[in-house]
Order: sequence, then C-alpha cells, then structure tokens
Amino acid sequence: MKHNSWRSAFTRLNLTSIENLLTYVAMAGVMFMMLLTTADVAGRYFLDRPIMGAVELQENMIVVVVLLGLAASQRLGLQVSVDLVYSWVKGRSAHGLRLFWLLVLLLLFGLVTVSGVNFFLEDVAKGAYAGNILRIPRAPFSFTVPLGSFLLCLRVVLQMKEEGASLIRGKGS
Repeated sequence: MKHNSWRSAFTRLNLTSIENLLTYVAMAGVMFMMLLTTADVAGRYFLDRPIMGAVELQENMIVVVVLLGLAASQRLGLQVSVDLVYSWVKGRSAHGLRLFWLLVLLLLFGLVTVSGVNFFLEDVAKGAYAGNILRIPRAPFSFTVPLGSFLLCLRVVLQMKEEGASLIRGKGS
C-alpha cells in the first residue's frame, strides 16, 4: 500500500511539474505575441512598415498558448463551472456529479488527443506550412494539440480517482 501511495504522489508531482513548465511556455508565448503585436502596430502606423507574417504567426501561436495551459488550469480549478448546480447538490451526489462531468471531459479530450495526433502526423507527412508568408513548418504548432489535451486527460484521470474515492467514502462535498 505504501508503494502505491508513493507512486501516486510521485506521478502527481511529475505531472504538476510538467504542467507548470508548459504553463511557463504558454506565458512566454503570450508575452511574445504581445511584443509582436506592439512592434507590428508601431511599425505599421509610425514607420509604414508592418512586420511580415505577424498575423500568421499569432494565429498559430494562439493554439500553443491555449492548449499548453489546459492541464494546469484544470488542476487549479480555473475553468468555467456551474457553481449554482454544485451548491444545490451535497455529499455523495456532488461527487457523483463531478465524476460524471470529469468522465465527459475525459472522453471529449481523449477524442481531441487522438484527432490531434492524426493531424500532427499528417502535417509531418505532408510537410505542411503555417501560412503563405513565413513558410514555417506547422507540425510544432499542431503538436501542442495532442500534447496539451493528453496532459489534460492525465490530470482528469487523477481527479476522477480522487472523486471516486470521495464518492465511495461519502466524504463531504
């Protein structure tokens, strides 16, 4: 039993570390996008020289920014939830409801993960490019879809385990 709890804590710690690292990458992406937008606008209006491909790059960067922060957002409870419903439901029913929605989330993002892997492999096989101006390979951007959604699925599985244990024990809401 001690071995399983140690392994569970180790897994949770490693997942949290990976989530934090990817959140920092996403934050750096936001900073990059803000600086790029500022430079593009300043160049466009003050120097009459916009940055070529700035919009294309930002269109692809938004995928990185959003998806790499999903798992950490789930861990911290920053996602949108209907607190009104949970305020009416208490005890085991609340845990059952949370477990149900976590299962729905797992199934949806499991599909996103599988589709993202297929899309990524297709981009690699075709040598697809992100846009027409910059001709940057699209694969690094499309890789963030399965990566972010897979980490979210791992986080949801850990939360389902905790909710299931609380449901069985019948501990508070």
